[in-house]
Amino acid sequence: PMTGQIDPPPGWAPLPAAPWAAPPPQAPLPPRRSQTAVILDVVATVVGWGLLGLVVVGCLYFSLFFGMATDSCYTGDACREDLVGTAFITVWAGGALAVVVPLIGTIVCLIKKWYVFYWPLIGIGIMAAGMAIGVAIIDNVAAGS
Repeated sequence: PMTGQIDPPPGWAPLPAAPWAAPPPQAPLPPRRSQTAVILDVVATVVGWGLLGLVVVGCLYFSLFFGMATDSCYTGDACREDLVGTAFITVWAGGALAVVVPLIGTIVCLIKKWYVFYWPLIGIGIMAAGMAIGVAIIDNVAAGS
């Protein structure tokens, strides 16, 4: 009689299950963040972005006064006026990096559901570095006088 199944040959026995054939154990789920931690992260992030905005705007506004570094120059060869533009660009590039880098980091961390409060602090550090470099450059404008 035909049953629709193929019978195994006589003397055949199934192979024992291999130890690697067992399903892999499930990785434990990461611990869930508490609601308090999430609220604190959101509040700290919003406050940090506000502070970053103030720092960036303040530094960019201050850089507008770099041209006054040449006020003590009375002869064309006593000052390095070309450094004013370099310092200005340095501070403004630092401002752009201080916003773009934390913005990208914040978006990535939000997508992955990681903490994000530290990204504005990184931006403040980038802006501080850009401003410090710009001020160091502008300090050399009147070095010859």
